[in-house]
Amino acid sequence: MLEFTIAIAGHVDHGKSSLVKALTGVDPDILKEEKERGLTIEPSVVPFKLSSEVQLAFVDLPGHEDFIKNMVRGATCVDAAILVVAANDGVMPQTKEHLEILKLLNIQHGLIVLSKIDLVDEETQLLAQEEVKELVKGSFLSQAPIIPFSAQTQEGISLLLVALSKMVEEMPCRRNNAFFRMPIDRVLHVPGQGLVITGTVLSGKCRIGQVKTLYPLCQMVKVKRLQVHRQDVDEVTAGRRVGINLGGLKEEIKRGMVLADNGLLEPSRFVNALLQYTHEGVFNNYTTVKLFLGTMEVTAKVVLLDKERLMPGETGFVQFRCTSPVTALPGDRFVIRSLSPAHTIGGGIVVEVTRRKFRQKMKFLLSRYQAFCQGVNEGFVFSLIQDHYEGLLSRHDLFKQTGSDKIIELLDQLKQKGKILEIEGSFYAHSNLNQIKRQILSYLKEFHQKFYFKWGVGKDEICHRFKDLNLKIIEYALKELCKENLVALTKGRYHLKDFTPRLNREEQELSNQIKSYAIEAGLKGFTMALLKKKFNIANPKCLERALEFLIENGYIVVLNSRRLIYCKSLNKAWKKIKGFLMIKERLSLEEAKELLGLSRQYTVPILDYLDTHFLTLRIKVQGKDYRILSTKKTQIN
Repeated sequence: MLEFTIAIAGHVDHGKSSLVKALTGVDPDILKEEKERGLTIEPSVVPFKLSSEVQLAFVDLPGHEDFIKNMVRGATCVDAAILVVAANDGVMPQTKEHLEILKLLNIQHGLIVLSKIDLVDEETQLLAQEEVKELVKGSFLSQAPIIPFSAQTQEGISLLLVALSKMVEEMPCRRNNAFFRMPIDRVLHVPGQGLVITGTVLSGKCRIGQVKTLYPLCQMVKVKRLQVHRQDVDEVTAGRRVGINLGGLKEEIKRGMVLADNGLLEPSRFVNALLQYTHEGVFNNYTTVKLFLGTMEVTAKVVLLDKERLMPGETGFVQFRCTSPVTALPGDRFVIRSLSPAHTIGGGIVVEVTRRKFRQKMKFLLSRYQAFCQGVNEGFVFSLIQDHYEGLLSRHDLFKQTGSDKIIELLDQLKQKGKILEIEGSFYAHSNLNQIKRQILSYLKEFHQKFYFKWGVGKDEICHRFKDLNLKIIEYALKELCKENLVALTKGRYHLKDFTPRLNREEQELSNQIKSYAIEAGLKGFTMALLKKKFNIANPKCLERALEFLIENGYIVVLNSRRLIYCKSLNKAWKKIKGFLMIKERLSLEEAKELLGLSRQYTVPILDYLDTHFLTLRIKVQGKDYRILSTKKTQIN
């Protein structure tokens, strides 16, 4: 079943609550004070089943000027609006202000109800209609039908239901495949259940048992129970009015907070936005206002980013510097009101939530903000990925940067067109990836020219060389290069496919001599100092390259920073030690010396090497060191 939330807006005492009651049979004014004063104070929600496929939730908004801030909170998350104008009063101050707020919140669908027609004659009714038409010119209601209605006689009910059905057919559904987010508009303490929050799900899904985060507290909570219009459900989806029973609470929850997926939001005191100034006079830099963002209200100072002042009807980029942290995403709508006297003076769209104060040197961001305000499309998403050269952007990251519930569709479209690649659930621009692959190939070529006697470069060395890039990008690029047969992996080192290490004639002859010397040294091994003394040649670098070649190819094993040994000699020592431990279970240093026929100087490096490669394990028994066989399956390189 599709569900939509519809605001009922208009001046005080114009029949908004009576309209809801006539449609649903439920009086939305439930507070004692509301009944005593005969007016709506808090927004109230009443469900209405329009058809077997469509469920509506009417939000009855306060019409009195004293409760405009409550009206703004209630109108924030709606899909459409019904503007109610009493035929006997016509257009009144809050009629105009409510319409202005609905426009600032970017409501796109709506109807007009001309109420209390039973109190006026036909001529007065026609005059009221003309007045309403004049008011809504150029707004989202300019083409909306005006339904004459009387709560007393029920006249107009059938026409209104037909108009509602037609409007719903034209309204887009919220997407369930985006990330979960729900601003909290009420906090209740229910006996036997504990704390319950209510709100409209802006995007995504939520199931019983899931762990979500409360922002701006950044406190993780567990979803214990879910209700939609007082009916228990296992899952709630975007667009639905929901009651959620939470567990694991440690701090006080207030209206205005947001329940969302873990890590989705970043609370901050700085919000960059495009502001439309709608009031009279000049709007000056550093003006203090009341900011209404989602269901949250906060005092904020407005810093103009691209203009010195705003005139009525002008727009400009601003930074809100709030007195307390707020949570929002790009694309969220807001309204601002002056402090005293309190008037609605503007509104607009969030372009970025940031942790930094805006400085002159950051003006380059304004071009990105302008592109965002023109619409989140394939081109904009691709530019975000392409500009993010140093790392990967996941779907989660891109949703945070765009606030668009179409982000998954846009990414899939870009992927199908070959503009981006998916890397373990993240995305990266194809052009940048090709550039990285070329850089890696160039680096390997330079390395082979300089170190022609080595097999190649380890992954850690490549990552260090390209330390500004995300590790996953490097791994993916290497994987792709191997698939394309441009790069190969040998002995844990990456190298160009057709490359093999080599030595020149002098170095090759010297390596053969070193190999023979290592075989003669046997279990004792040798040091670099002994090697240099043995082969006293004019070019020490030639000796180093020849030795490096033998180490790279596994002929010579480095026991520690000083001692080296021929690989077959080391294997011989390991077989003796392993055979001993298979019988005796543990081996002391003295026993190892006797077993190998070596002094401590030569035995300890061999034992330490075996420990390092998890062939043996050193233990202490009564203060004495012993070796036992390790349970890890490893072999000598």
